[in-house]
Amino acid sequence: MQSFKEAQKQEELKLKGATSSKLDQSSILPTHLKPDALFETSYGAQKAQILATALELRLFDYLAQCKNDSGRSIQDIRGGIGIKSARPEDFLNALVAMGHLVREGKDLESWRYRNSEEANVFCVRESPLYMGQIMHRFANIRENSFGELTKLLKEESTYKIKEFNELYSKHHTSVPEFAHAMESCIKLAVFKLSESILPRLCDQGLETIADIGGGSGYTLMEFCRHNPRIKCAIDCELGELRDTFTEYLGREEKCAGGERLRERVFFQELDFLKEGSFRFKIPGSNMDKVDGIVFGNVMHNWELKVRKELMRKSFESLSKGGKIIIYDYFLDEESSKLPSYLMSLHMQLVCRGSQFTFAEMKGWLEEAGFSEVVIESLDGRMEACIATKK
Repeated sequence: MQSFKEAQKQEELKLKGATSSKLDQSSILPTHLKPDALFETSYGAQKAQILATALELRLFDYLAQCKNDSGRSIQDIRGGIGIKSARPEDFLNALVAMGHLVREGKDLESWRYRNSEEANVFCVRESPLYMGQIMHRFANIRENSFGELTKLLKEESTYKIKEFNELYSKHHTSVPEFAHAMESCIKLAVFKLSESILPRLCDQGLETIADIGGGSGYTLMEFCRHNPRIKCAIDCELGELRDTFTEYLGREEKCAGGERLRERVFFQELDFLKEGSFRFKIPGSNMDKVDGIVFGNVMHNWELKVRKELMRKSFESLSKGGKIIIYDYFLDEESSKLPSYLMSLHMQLVCRGSQFTFAEMKGWLEEAGFSEVVIESLDGRMEACIATKK
């Protein structure tokens, strides 16, 4: 009688033979298939870290200081940002290949580097559209949450997911840094809201507005700079952000349209999870309701029951005809918006949140009592969902 081990060995030989046969039959690779896109994806972590390192070294800032378009030599860059590597050209040329630097010259001795147009606008700290902080947060491997993705997908029931407030309070000393990073994330979206959407809402009577979880107050300050009809804007945040708000207010007052911002933009300490309802403090008024409530990249931090509670509180705290504005990374059913899916996975990895579709958001808002729910594109990544309290 054949033993178990002998039978197992025969099965392994059969399997090996079948596999070899399949390999023999497909020894010629189909010419129309290439692994290029897969490899491009697999290089993602390395490419991201190269960008993160360039931001850490302030390479883009250094190159932006060049007074002409001739660029900087390798030796200039060595001394300028303190590179000691034997082959800094590999690092610099990788950034050229990625499209973030431009190189001129025929050989190593004559190569000169300068920022790409995009890098000058979005990666230089002195630029009003600097977004390096959020880019670094996404790109830096040391801070990246995606190393836990397999564990989340396979062990969701035991994976230790924290509440957002727990993460926020644990890292309270870096809350201002987080606020700075969020500002760089939302700049283009806030610009579109300020320039195109808020004027229309002001035409409909919006004069007072509150930003729930508004961080540094940047969003409201931009709203007010571009829309003089807004009389009162209230940044509702935890007390740890008060000094950051004051710092930003001083900076924004120096910008065009920022005069007298202190008479229109205010800070109100608010823990929006603990408050029974929102009661806004409007200077010179006994009213505690506003014409508009904003949630910018806030809803995705929370699970559904918290989102619904925030919408319910917002409905109660708006004046008749008031608007709720939720701008975020919305998912689409065609699965074509990669940034939204990446953000949704990130939120699942770090807290109990996730992204959502417009259809889901519309349903939750209508359940809370809102109507006339619409969505508008902002910066190609984020969209604004706007609804009305009738």
